Amino acid sequence: MPLTEADKTFRYRLRLFVLAFGFVFALSPPFGQAQDAVATSTGPATTATDAGPAMPSLWDLAVQGGLFMIPIGLASIVVIAFTLERMIGLRLTRIMPPELLLDLKKLDSGSGIDPREAYGVCQTHPSPLANSVRAAVLKVGRPHSELEKAVEDAVGREAAYMARNIRPINVVATIAPLLGLIGTVQGMIQAFMVIGSTTSTGSAKAQELATGIYTALVTTFAGLVVAVIAVLLANFLEGR
Repeated sequence: MPLTEADKTFRYRLRLFVLAFGFVFALSPPFGQAQDAVATSTGPATTATDAGPAMPSLWDLAVQGGLFMIPIGLASIVVIAFTLERMIGLRLTRIMPPELLLDLKKLDSGSGIDPREAYGVCQTHPSPLANSVRAAVLKVGRPHSELEKAVEDAVGREAAYMARNIRPINVVATIAPLLGLIGTVQGMIQAFMVIGSTTSTGSAKAQELATGIYTALVTTFAGLVVAVIAVLLANFLEGR
């Protein structure tokens, strides 16, 4: 049974999503290990006593961030996957296929273009441009205002269709900071619960509180980073 266009699109997006997930998953641990290696390569001249406590790697912070780092990580994968999909889908050759332009040019014999032949060419090379031209061809012989309106409607539909996969990126830009804030609030609650039940006093108690707070703030930091990147990518793609 041949695959429908919807099935092909679904499989194409699924492959992009898996590729983006694998890319993020493969780079995260080595990046953290690379930071550890850099810190280790400084030798005994820069010990924790001399240069202060060692800074944790990004991977360690992500692990310490808690449960809400998982949806934030998935949101970043969604941004990468849909950005790759739209970068491919918004290529000029897919919107205005050179073959379509060449075939339409061949139809021009100097006395005009046969609408039936132009319609057939548009059917042969499906694309946003072909759909817009086909809408104009179907209105040949009608008043100019009606033809112009049909083309405007067709162009609007094609623009909306091409922007459909930018919406998930905008959604991530909205919810990522909220997920980070929820994770921070949860971490702060847990930190103060630990402080309330601990028997430590003085500087030891303050250190426990500081450790809990900086760990809780990791989710806010991650959510804001993902949101900023998502906003920039969404605006770039909408501009295209």
